[in-house]
Amino acid sequence: MKSSKITLIALLLAMAPLAAFSQKTLGQKMADEFCKELEKQGVPDTWDESSMEKISLAMMPVATKYAEDFEKEYKIELKTQKDFEEFGRVVGEEAGKYCPKFKKMMESMMSSKVEEVKSTASLEGTFTGLDTSGSFAFFKVKGADGREQKIWWFEHFTGSEMLNSTLNNKKVAVVYVEREVYEPKLKDYVKIKVAAGIKTM
Repeated sequence: MKSSKITLIALLLAMAPLAAFSQKTLGQKMADEFCKELEKQGVPDTWDESSMEKISLAMMPVATKYAEDFEKEYKIELKTQKDFEEFGRVVGEEAGKYCPKFKKMMESMMSSKVEEVKSTASLEGTFTGLDTSGSFAFFKVKGADGREQKIWWFEHFTGSEMLNSTLNNKKVAVVYVEREVYEPKLKDYVKIKVAAGIKTM
């Protein structure tokens, strides 16, 4: 009888990790998978210009694997950009709690954002168009002096949802950050303006 009790206890202890795993929420399971993808793709802990693209690539296998479960639980079918943004928000929130690599990336990003805030600048002018034909999008603003300034759109920023044809020829105020990037044709570093915010005037 005593032997049977010991065997039962041992069995319950062995099953405990499985029970804990089965109790994980869908968000936690997706975050675990996302964390594995970050490791698999060798994404560095430090934040740089390519981090957002790497995060998106790591998200894709997770979205493919859990699309049906996500639709059932969150009533969102992954079809539009807005759907994927919501998916990314859910996974990101959970990964921020349970994925050490992602937490380090976010800490690195926040550190770089603090530096950016110190070096932001602004300009006012007329919005003359958005170009999404290349690998990265940019828009142009013509100042009072008649010169057009090219502003790059690398990541989400305040007012980015307004970037469409309805802004054409409207007066806007843009906040941007100057960054140095390598220009292969010139074989040198050049300064570019990266959007940090936009609003109509």
